[in-house]
Amino acid sequence: MDRRERGSSTGGPRPVRQVLGSGHDDNSRGCDRSLGRAPTPDHADAGEEDQTVHAEPRALQPPTGENCNPLGPETTDVSREPPAAEDHGADEPAAGEESGGVDGAGAEHAGAVSADSAEEEEEAPGERIGDVVQRIRERREAADERGTGDSDGVILDQLEVVERRLLGFARALGGQVEDVSELPFTEEAAQDSMPSSLYVRHDEVLLNQVTSWLLQDQHIGLVSPYGTGKTAFREVALRDLGAHEDFVVAHLENPRDTTPRQLYGEILEAAYGAGYELDTAQFTQARDGIPWATDEARQAVGIMAEAIRADDRRPMLIVDEIEVLPEELLSPLQTAGDVGVRLFLLGTPEGKDRIANLRGTLDSRLRYYEGIEPFDADAVEEYVARSLAYMRGERFEGQGQDLFTRGAIKDVAERSEGNARQVRIECRELFTRAAFVWDRTGQSIDRVQVTPELRHRRFGMDT
Repeated sequence: MDRRERGSSTGGPRPVRQVLGSGHDDNSRGCDRSLGRAPTPDHADAGEEDQTVHAEPRALQPPTGENCNPLGPETTDVSREPPAAEDHGADEPAAGEESGGVDGAGAEHAGAVSADSAEEEEEAPGERIGDVVQRIRERREAADERGTGDSDGVILDQLEVVERRLLGFARALGGQVEDVSELPFTEEAAQDSMPSSLYVRHDEVLLNQVTSWLLQDQHIGLVSPYGTGKTAFREVALRDLGAHEDFVVAHLENPRDTTPRQLYGEILEAAYGAGYELDTAQFTQARDGIPWATDEARQAVGIMAEAIRADDRRPMLIVDEIEVLPEELLSPLQTAGDVGVRLFLLGTPEGKDRIANLRGTLDSRLRYYEGIEPFDADAVEEYVARSLAYMRGERFEGQGQDLFTRGAIKDVAERSEGNARQVRIECRELFTRAAFVWDRTGQSIDRVQVTPELRHRRFGMDT
C-alpha cells in the first residue's frame, strides 16, 4: 500500500505532513501507530519497511484512542488530494506540496541525512523534516569552509595562537615587544648578537685575566665545554673591542669552510673598514682589494699589520669553534700571528688538544683560560632580572625582579648545572608556561609568578 494512502481510519486517502514533536489529539482512542513504534499489520502491508521519523523517546508519549492521529491534528490537511506517487521521483517533492513534506523514498533519504549528524540538537516542536535536513546541509557546508577556506594550516594556525599568548603576556609585564624574537631568554635563538646589557659578569676571574692579556698584547685562547658562555663572551669582545679605537678586529665566522686566502681576506677587509688602504698594483692580480694568489694575500696582511701598528693600534683576529678548524688553516693562523695580528681563539678542550697535536708552535704562543665558571643561583637571578629589564626597555642598574620566585631560580640553577645555554632554555620554558597559564586563567598579571611547580603543570598547550 502507498504510504500516503495510510493514516485514515475511514478508508479514504488522507495526505500527511509529518512534523516532529507537534503533539497528539487527547480525544483519540485505540491508536497503534505512534511515533517511535512500527505499524501493525492491520495498518500496513506485511513486509513493508517502517519509514516513520523517530524522535527522542522522552520527548513524546504514545497517544491512546481508536481514532488517534499520531502526528496530531495540526499535521492533517484534508483540503487537498495528494498527487499520485508514480508522477514524481523518489527524491523529488510532489507539485504543490510544501518543501518540508516527505514521502516514500524522500522520507527515507531525509532520515539517512539526519542519522549522519550525531551531534544534531533536539528539534523544536513543529519543525519540519525538510528544515532539519536543510540545516544539517548548511552546517556541513560551513564546516567544510572552516576546514579549507579560513585556515592557513594546523601548525600555522597554532603558531598564531602561541605567538598571541606569548606577546600578550610580555606586554602585560610591561614589555615593549613586537615580535617573539624580542621576548626574554631568546637572544641565542634569534641568531643575533647578544646585547651587552644581558651579559652576566659572574666569572670575574675570566674578565680580569683576559683584560690583562689584551693589555699585554698576547695571543689568547678561551677553552670551555659547549654551552658555558664562550659565544656570549665572543659577542661581547667583538662589540667592545670593535668599538675601541685601539683595536682593528676581524672575525672568522665559519672556520670549517674557510680557505687560507679567505682567512687573510677577513683581516684585510677589517683594515679597509678601519680606514686603511692597500696599493694592489704591486700584486699580480687582486679582486675586491684581496690579492688572488694566497701567498700574495699573506704578504698583504703583513703590510697592513705593519701600517696598523704604526698608528699604535692592534690588529686582532677572533676565531670561534677551533675544534672544527681545518688543519690547512693552522699554518695561516700562525703566520698572521707572526706578522703582528693578535689571535683570540675560542673552543672546547678538544679544540685545544687538536691545535697542540697538529701545530705545537702555534699552541705555545697562546695563553689559555680554561673553564668558564658555571652560573649559580645568584647569577641566574641576575640574568632573569637583566632579561626582564631589557624587555621593558629599562636600563639594568641592579634592580631585582618578582616574576620568578627564589625557588624557581634555584631550580633553574640546579637543572641547568650552571650551563649558560641551559639556563636560557630553562628560563624560556618557564616563561612560556607562565604565559599559557596566565592566558587560560585570566588572572591579574600581578598575581602571576613562576614557581618550580609550574614545570609539572600539564596544561597541554591547548587552545
